[in-house]
Amino acid sequence: MFDLLNAKTIVLWGKNPHVSNLHVVPILKEARANGARIILIDPVRHRGAELADVCLQPRPGGDIALALGIARRLFETGKVDADAERYCDHLEAFRSLAFSRTGADWAALADVRPEEIQRVADLYADGPSAILVGWGMQRKANGSATVRMIDALGAISGNLGVSGGGVSFYYKRRGAFDTSIPEPKRCSRRGASKSRCSGSRSSTRRSLRSAWCG
Repeated sequence: MFDLLNAKTIVLWGKNPHVSNLHVVPILKEARANGARIILIDPVRHRGAELADVCLQPRPGGDIALALGIARRLFETGKVDADAERYCDHLEAFRSLAFSRTGADWAALADVRPEEIQRVADLYADGPSAILVGWGMQRKANGSATVRMIDALGAISGNLGVSGGGVSFYYKRRGAFDTSIPEPKRCSRRGASKSRCSGSRSSTRRSLRSAWCG
């Protein structure tokens, strides 16, 4: 999560951090204060706009068209990673798909202006760039295809496996908690009283330091 501080561009794609990732808000604010550009992509305007330099509101379900419009712009401007063909399967097929419509057509399908797609694509190309994907898109029609399109942007732009890059859906939320709660020991003899068991319930409770509920 703190690797976001190494990003030059951060895209909140369908994510409202004030609702679903409140713990990341201070990091986004710090990243922006350090010069990172934040892009919000969401059909609904919410508090995340307070953090963003650019807000894009595609129609609901227009994310695939938007992603393909961004991909076309990356190909057109030579911003695709030079080694992408080495580690991306079916790169040429994806390029053909992006060029199957004009940039204006993709913009119309997403219900945004062509220059908005161009601006987002150009900012994203100036990386390292990270995309934070909201959970909602994965839980609707064509959700898996939408997520794969966004993943593809991270891949072809060379933003996978680099500091400040990546396409993220989830953080290791338990990482800040000590979950090393000792397992209770079993008594070696039958009939031993609980008070003589070193692993009795009461002793285990005394050793409890933290717990995670969620």
